[in-house]
Amino acid sequence: MISPAFRWAQSLNTTLLEVKYSTRFDSPACLDIFDQEFRIENDGHSLYHSAMCRNDKKLLKYELKLDLFGKVLDQPESTLEESSVGRVFVNLSKAE
Repeated sequence: MISPAFRWAQSLNTTLLEVKYSTRFDSPACLDIFDQEFRIENDGHSLYHSAMCRNDKKLLKYELKLDLFGKVLDQPESTLEESSVGRVFVNLSKAE
């Protein structure tokens, strides 16, 4: 299991995460992603995201687990949007 590179920003109502299927932002990302999972857990206080990657005939699992300081709303208010070049954007809607 590998922790993906990510960075975040927040406003009063949302927290935004950019997740790259790589160990660092300045290294190449995995492009063949499948079996993605995205969940808000612990009554809105934690985030779980995972994805499988096929890279050079190897299977890798990227997994991101974050404990959040405040409560966020579950789906469909909080979303995961696929982007190009082995990245996804997570938009977490804050409960308060």
